[in-house]
Amino acid sequence: MAFWRLSLEETPSREDVAAMYNMIAAYNLERVGNHWKGRLTIFARDRLGRIIGGITGFADRGWLRIEILVVQAEWRGQGLGTHLLTSAEDEARRRGCHDAWLDTFSFQALPFYTKCGYAVFGALENYPTGQTRYFVRKSLA
Repeated sequence: MAFWRLSLEETPSREDVAAMYNMIAAYNLERVGNHWKGRLTIFARDRLGRIIGGITGFADRGWLRIEILVVQAEWRGQGLGTHLLTSAEDEARRRGCHDAWLDTFSFQALPFYTKCGYAVFGALENYPTGQTRYFVRKSLA
């Protein structure tokens, strides 16, 4: 008879968490192959080289996954966010991506993303309570 036990761990080691990721990555790799096209990060800097915004994510399985797009408050409304987004989309196309997706909250930038051609494909209401987390996508074709 096999033995196993469960352990709830509030602060697991990096190595133990990496072991889980490695297990699922190996499983996925066996079934669909390696489609990883790398991380994608673009910074916006002022004249002094200070970061005033940026976008980061990765290209995988034909999709651009945008994890963060941020512009400092005093730089908003000047087109910087649009330039960051379109630059990332252009680079994703060069890497063979056909679509992009991201998530945003109701208190963040949903109108910006819809203006840029993204459409809602899912939502979690009351995440957090009183807010909605939106999942949006866009064809890069």
